[in-house]
Amino acid sequence: AQKQSDHLSLIARWYVCLLPLTVGPAYNFLVAEDHFFAFAWMVLEILLRAFLFTYLFLGMAYELRFLNPYLRFCPFDRPGALLLCAGLLPIWTLPWNLPLLLTACPGAWHGFRRQRLLSWPVVVGINFPRMARDNGLWWYKHLTTCKGIKTIREWYVNQMKRNWKELHQWYLEKMGRTRKCYHCKQEKLCSKGSEDPQDLKWYCEACWSHYYKHWQCPSCKAWTLRGDKWQNQWLCSKCFQAKKNAVPPLAVPLLAEVNHLPNALESPPKRQKTEATQEESGPVPMEVTNQAVSPRDLVGAGAVPASASHA
Repeated sequence: AQKQSDHLSLIARWYVCLLPLTVGPAYNFLVAEDHFFAFAWMVLEILLRAFLFTYLFLGMAYELRFLNPYLRFCPFDRPGALLLCAGLLPIWTLPWNLPLLLTACPGAWHGFRRQRLLSWPVVVGINFPRMARDNGLWWYKHLTTCKGIKTIREWYVNQMKRNWKELHQWYLEKMGRTRKCYHCKQEKLCSKGSEDPQDLKWYCEACWSHYYKHWQCPSCKAWTLRGDKWQNQWLCSKCFQAKKNAVPPLAVPLLAEVNHLPNALESPPKRQKTEATQEESGPVPMEVTNQAVSPRDLVGAGAVPASASHA
């Protein structure tokens, strides 16, 4: 039950996009004097505008397909633009209602020819949440946050700059102030290029800059952009590889020749031992003998007697 309620709330959220259809009828209802009759007339006008909206949608899908690229600048893309057109344009007063009626006529004729004049509004009414979600999900996510509104503003600015650039380029082409580059096939200003005196072809500055970067290989006389230095001269990549592969390798590596020398040392020389003095080597241990030694002999040898130490 919870999933069904969430699904229904999601569908109802996208049906809210149909509110622009009520703008024109609501205004007529508010300015009318007899509100009872005006309310019935408002309901009838909303239904009529909904029918016209469905035929507008059908016409944009077939006969008026060339207008679709221009409708994407409107909020919520094509459905949003058609809803604003069907909800704000006059419908009763001539000749102000002619744009809305004439725009809906191709879709109505297409539905009549395929025997779907009355069934097509039902199809659009059932599938409208899916169409609104597919075309307006990006707008819905960005219109609900301040950061998203800033993103939408930047997108509009970028689109205006790009369209202005395209319009300016089209104007220059119509005025004859541009020429087509023979190499890159792009339209450039006449002042941004020059003509080659040899083949009488016009090239832009970018192509001329690319042309002047080429240099001729002194070995094969080919013009190239890539190469490397070999014996104080620049060679193309092909000639450089050929010269590099033509050098014969050494028969015996240099490291092997050094190792096979007759006087070569097999290992580093060991450090020679030196006789250490008594201060460096420490006290000399007394030799152990079987001969008896008297205290006098020790005193004569430099030992200090016990009586002298106590004195």
